[in-house]
Amino acid sequence: MTTGPLHIAEAYGLLTSIPIYLLIGFAFGFILERGGFGDSRNIVAVLYLRDFRVPKVMFTAILTIMAGSYLLGAMHVLDLSKLSLSPTWIWPQLVGGLIFGFGFVVGGFCPGTALVGAANRKLDAVAFIAGVPAGIFVFALAYDTIKDFFTSSAMGKLTLPGLLGIHPAWILLGASLFAFFFFGFGNRMEAFWAEREKKGGES
Repeated sequence: MTTGPLHIAEAYGLLTSIPIYLLIGFAFGFILERGGFGDSRNIVAVLYLRDFRVPKVMFTAILTIMAGSYLLGAMHVLDLSKLSLSPTWIWPQLVGGLIFGFGFVVGGFCPGTALVGAANRKLDAVAFIAGVPAGIFVFALAYDTIKDFFTSSAMGKLTLPGLLGIHPAWILLGASLFAFFFFGFGNRMEAFWAEREKKGGES
């Protein structure tokens, strides 16, 4: 019998759900900090192929969610068709992704990790957070000009299994294989740089 997805506010009421949300947020921030996400140097290091701790944590979390969702769906505990999905606009989202990626490289943070860094009193994270309302303000000013593009290429709510016409288990298998080889590549690169730094220190 399907019992999910569970909407906490609807199940427990608004007042009761607030401490639950705070606890989840605290736990999420704690995990990000322990994973090294609160330091921009750790985040940017992967772009130089030196430190892969951040993508390792991310892929582990993604695979856990994918596998857990699939298994709960197969056990008829979770109704996957009722999970919330964001609509797809191909070109606006591609452009938005490029802008986000550029800011990610320059600032070394995304909004979530910037909050973690700011909570740890990192000034670069505070400066990054200050850019969020500034970006929102610029977007609001430019919206009338870019509205047609912003709402173009709408494709509805897409999923990879639906788009490719395959069973979700194949997506899970493909993601697992990608993570396996990516983690192996990351371990080799980390060992390479560690050995190089060791030799540099000895010389």
